[in-house]
Amino acid sequence: MGFRLDYAINNLKPITISIFRREHKHDNWYVHLSTYVQEIPVVHTRKNGCIGIDFNTESISVAYVKWDGNIEYLEEIPYQWKNKTTGQRQVTMRNIVCQVVKLAEFFECAIAIESLDFTKKKSIARSEESKVYNEMLVLLATGIFREALESRCRRFGVELIKVNPAFTLRDRNG
Repeated sequence: MGFRLDYAINNLKPITISIFRREHKHDNWYVHLSTYVQEIPVVHTRKNGCIGIDFNTESISVAYVKWDGNIEYLEEIPYQWKNKTTGQRQVTMRNIVCQVVKLAEFFECAIAIESLDFTKKKSIARSEESKVYNEMLVLLATGIFREALESRCRRFGVELIKVNPAFTLRDRNG
């Protein structure tokens, strides 16, 4: 947020200040500053290839595919959901998003992700898939991940491509 505040001050943009107390949070006082955020141009695009993301039961697979279709980098990022609070899950998701966007900056490429609507998968999982996978889908903070990824990509000029899951290899091959 510091660079946004500097930008607002240096460019004479308005800054809104809110001061309030939250009774449900031990009567703590909060100060919120809101300001204009300059538009960041998309500079890391699919012309240099793409990073694909796939969720698994205990890890997130990240693969960088060069513009010519060859895989140059593959990583499994482990995560643990069981016995974690919502806040801990959110932090985990945001940290993974940071890692992925840093990779996109390094490779100067876009990021592709399946449209993250697990509503249908959850109902299928109840009847067909393992209990572990079903638990992962229930606990997975997909909304948090999607919002964090979209926000971070916008802030760092990374193109985000949302792919229909019907067009992924895994779904075509079963």
